[in-house]
Formats: sequence, C-alpha cells, structure tokens
Amino acid sequence: MKQILLLLLLASFCAGVTLAGGIPSGVPNMMSYQGLLTTASGAPVADGSYNLKFELFYFAGGGSAIWTETQLGISVQRGTFNVLLGALVSLPDIFNAPLYLQVTAIAGPGIGAPVTFSPRSTLASAPYSLGLKMPFTSYVALPGTGFSVWNYGTGSAIAGYYGSGSGTTAAISGQTNSTTGSATALEGIVSSTTPGGFSTAVRGQNNGTGGLGIGVWGSQNGSGWGVYGNTPSGLGVFGNSGSGYGIYGSSTSGTGIYAYSNSGYGILCYNKFAVTGTTGDTSVQLPNNAISSAEILDEPGVANSVSPTFFVYPTVGGLIAVDSVDITAPTDGYVEVTGGCYLNLWHDNTSMTELWVSIDEARANASYSIVGSIVASIPGDLPTGLYQQGGTVSRFYTVSAGTHRYYLNARYVSGTNASLNIANPYIRAIFYPTLYGTASFATPVAQYDGSRNASDGTGAPVAQSIRTITMEEHNAQLEAKVAAVRAELEARIQKLEQLVGKTEPSQQIQQQPPQQH
Repeated sequence: MKQILLLLLLASFCAGVTLAGGIPSGVPNMMSYQGLLTTASGAPVADGSYNLKFELFYFAGGGSAIWTETQLGISVQRGTFNVLLGALVSLPDIFNAPLYLQVTAIAGPGIGAPVTFSPRSTLASAPYSLGLKMPFTSYVALPGTGFSVWNYGTGSAIAGYYGSGSGTTAAISGQTNSTTGSATALEGIVSSTTPGGFSTAVRGQNNGTGGLGIGVWGSQNGSGWGVYGNTPSGLGVFGNSGSGYGIYGSSTSGTGIYAYSNSGYGILCYNKFAVTGTTGDTSVQLPNNAISSAEILDEPGVANSVSPTFFVYPTVGGLIAVDSVDITAPTDGYVEVTGGCYLNLWHDNTSMTELWVSIDEARANASYSIVGSIVASIPGDLPTGLYQQGGTVSRFYTVSAGTHRYYLNARYVSGTNASLNIANPYIRAIFYPTLYGTASFATPVAQYDGSRNASDGTGAPVAQSIRTITMEEHNAQLEAKVAAVRAELEARIQKLEQLVGKTEPSQQIQQQPPQQH
C-alpha cells in the first residue's frame, strides 16, 4: 500500500459532564481529536472502518510512549475521522509539558499490515488556555473571588505539593498587601454551623518523627501575635500532646504565651501535666496532682534518711557518723538540715556522762559547734542508772547548685561505762530556692574538741551543756532527796533518844504540885 500521511486538524479537551442540578463537575479526562488520513500523493484514503492506535510521547521522535489507546471501527469519510482520546484508557496527568501524538493504522481498507503515520503531531494549546500554563500567575481586579475551586466529591478542593527533597518553598502560599485591619493572607472556613466534632478550618500536620518539627507555625515581626486564637465561649487555642508539650511558648524579652478569654479558656492544654489559663486572680489554675519537677523550675525538694539501727559505743571518746543524707540543689539556694535520735545512756555516779550529736558537712568531725548539736550531760552526783533522752537538731546552709552531703555525727565525750547507744537516728535535708527575709548564721564562741571538759582546771573556754532529764529521772531524784532527808532526821532522833536515856534520876527535875493561895 502507498504511504499514508496523518494530518492533524483539531485537538481539544471535551467538556459537558454535569451533576444533578446543572452544577459542573469539572473537566472530564478525555480529549476530542480530529484528523485527516491521506495517501502519499495527498489524496484522502478510502472510506471505511479503521482500527487505529493512538500514543502520546514527550518527544517528536524516539522515546517510550507514556500513554496508549487502541480504538476499533473508527468511521473514516473522505479521509477524516473524529475520536475522543481517553474514552477507553484514562489520560494521565501529563498536560504540563510538550506532547506528541502518534497514530498507527492497524486494520482498514487497503491496509495489510500496521502502518505508523508520520511525523508525530504536536498537541497545541487553545489560545486562552495559555494563561493556565505553569508557573501560573493571574493579575485581575475583580470585586469577588479571583480563583475558586469547588469539590463535591470526597477529595480536597485544593492540594499543594512540593516535590523537591530540599528547600523551604511553601506548597501553598497566601499573601496580602492590604493595610486594613483584619486583612487575611490565607483563610480557612468551616461553613456549616453544626459541623462534626474536631472539624478544622485550618490544619497543620507534620509527619516528621524527629525533634523540632512544627505542625502550625506563626510568626510576626512587630508587637502582635505569632498565633492568635479567638472564640466567644470555646477554646481560643487548643494544644494536645501525648508526651511532649501541648503548647510551647518562648520569648527573649516579651511574653512566651499570652492567653485571654471573656468566658472560656484562654489556653487549655491536655497532657500528662495539665495547665489551664483563664483570667483574673485565677489566671493559672492547677488541678490536683498537677505539679511536679517537670512543671515548676527549682521548686523546694527534700532528701531523707532513716536508720532503724542501734549504734553502740565500745569506749569513751568514740567518734562515729551515725547517718548521712545527699541532696542535689538544682540552683543556688538554701538547705535546712534536720536530724534526731533517741539516746540510751548508762551513767556511773563516779564521773559526768556526756554525749554530743551534731550536724556537719564533714564526716565524724572531732570539733563540735554548740550550734546544731544535741548535748546530753548527766552530772556525776546523780545516781547510777540508765538515763534516756530524745532530741532533734537542725542547721541552715547556703549552697550552690550541685550535690551536697550532710552527716549526723556523734561523740562519746566522757563517762566511766561503755553501755551507751543511739537508737533510730534520722537526718533530713530540704532545699529552698528563695529566701524571704534574711539568713542569719550563729558563730559559736567555743567548741568541744574532745580533749578537755569543764572541770579540767585549764581555764580554757568550753561550750556549756544543757542538763536535760526525763520526768522519771526527776521523780527519782526527788525520791532520793526525800529519802536522804528522812535518813538524816531518823539519825538525829535516834541520837536524841540515846542522850535522853543516859540522863541520871537525881538530875531529873521533880514535878511539884501547884501551891494553894
């Protein structure tokens, strides 16, 4: 057969599909195409029915087809035909670059083998469609909306996609040059007055699993708001996080987060740590169990140590650290250390029994300050026996940030019997970040060094102990004094009786009857 040529007459997109009520559904995915088949001499091919294959390419010659469709029984009259491309195989989204159509006659009058017509036909644009080519820019001065897309299906009305793996270009950008108040660069509206729960006018979603990802970013160069939320009775801004921050605000000079509401919540965060911001005196309302170290910076904290042990001194002069406690200060501040114990002292009345229990930053410190010490002192003239006493002691320190250790030290200063123990000692440290008032630290005028006592005759200054006894001890002392007085009286009576018994009868005075007058 003679060589057949293909002449492109017209190519255009087909429209006309509508929804109920006459509302357009958009542009259908088909293209109207008309062509003229001629022989090599330019005469139209014979009339009849032809099977034609249509292919689209990005290139005028060579390359692979990006779309293929074969239509059977196409009527050709005087060499002309009219088809809808995409009627059988949907056209892909490829109409954003130059395209070339290739036609092959597979069967028809005078065709024994498939014949590919050449050259390929260039698909041209309709004149006004050139205004939609990419990048698309439209300059209009309309009283209404310049560009509107309505979607009555289940997809998005407008979707923006930035395909590059790098860069900071926005997928969708809104910009306004207005200087009028309440101007909007990008607006989202839920038009229904009864939308479903969690309906969103504007939504930002970041699928990144790394740090520093942002779902919605608000920025403002002046003194306004980066993100502003307003509602008459609901939530102006809502933040929710399973483990991080529901809402995070940061500022180098102004306000990190500012919340205001006339009746609802200025800020309402649902998280493991909940904070509700409202107005007036209750500008921040903290629910029960809401406060922890993750929410309040450098709050007061406590460290405690309790030992259910009896510490027994083997000899007089023994020096031990009964207990200790560590506390970590998050910042510079103040630490109050409190300790206590129960003392069991066996006393021998041949000498004074004395024990000191003190709080110190040094372990088993031999020098004891009268400030921050428990002094148990039993004078030597008290009866031999077991004496018991409980007591507490505290000291106050200024500290720097970091970990500090404090000891509850004890020293058996004097006595003649080693049967002495300290029961159930404890030591507790409390950190305070703020000082309300002044901090005063007493300076002791004398110290015990364990080498002398008040009766050693050296004349050196020593700390004066405070004598403390229990009620039982007090009663026992009174009974002892009463017994001593009784014994002394009984001895005197006995002595008088003896003197009376030794008097002679001649020396006794005879009683005379009274004289009568």
